[in-house]
Amino acid sequence: MRRWLSRFFAEKKLFPEGEGSVDNPFLIEKVEQLRVIGNQLDAHYKLIADIDMQGVKWSPLGNRKERFTGTFNGNGYRIVNLKVKAPAEDYIGFFGFIGEKAQIWGLALENCHIQGHNFVGGLAAVNIGIIKQCYVLGEVKGRSHVGGLNGWNVEKGRIEQCFFRGTVKGEDSVGGLVGANFDTVSQCYVAAEIEGKRKYLGGVVGLDYLNYKGDVKECYYDQNISGEFPADEGSPRPTFEMQKRDTFSNWDFDNIWYIEENKSYPLLRIFTSRKKAEWEE
Repeated sequence: MRRWLSRFFAEKKLFPEGEGSVDNPFLIEKVEQLRVIGNQLDAHYKLIADIDMQGVKWSPLGNRKERFTGTFNGNGYRIVNLKVKAPAEDYIGFFGFIGEKAQIWGLALENCHIQGHNFVGGLAAVNIGIIKQCYVLGEVKGRSHVGGLNGWNVEKGRIEQCFFRGTVKGEDSVGGLVGANFDTVSQCYVAAEIEGKRKYLGGVVGLDYLNYKGDVKECYYDQNISGEFPADEGSPRPTFEMQKRDTFSNWDFDNIWYIEENKSYPLLRIFTSRKKAEWEE
């Protein structure tokens, strides 16, 4: 009981607003509040400010035994300058392991530098939940199952309306967005340099497990930056086509996406009302 009360009062001090419930999530505006998520992986959180991670030593949220099963509403804000250098460790990213019931949306990582061994992703190493309307700008490195946004999208995992821009490097199962996919990736795009030494490389997904109902739908990548990958289910397009609305079939540009015709890649509207991001300059 004492331990529970101690944790309760500590959380109330760090989170003066919110209760950690779906209807009243904990509100996050400081690095110290981000760190506490690792102690309560089943709670619900909402970002209310951009957070600079310069110089912060970060441990991924969740792992194989203790997965993140709550929700994280990025609310159109950004986490910038995140750096994790752990070349000998697996399950490396902002999130280490997103569980089946978890949902992440409206979150951006900019100037992100992530390095791990196996299962490495900018936003999440492993995903069994839902990732929606998020993006990552930066560099991601690893050995196997390496993706700009997500290293391994496991069965029941869904990734929708996301993008990655930057560099992805690995050896095998290396993808611009997702290293290996067991389930669904839809309406996403990539503009990235992609390097791999062995096999299973892709502009959007490195290895797509079709036998496990892996499905990549309405996704595109900039072939002028990454080159073409014949086995990738994502569609290669030259840069000038990646900056045209008509390229992105069935995408909702009235409510979800925004594009400056012939000038920019698609942008997510949830972020356009916030402080001007690097990718808009």
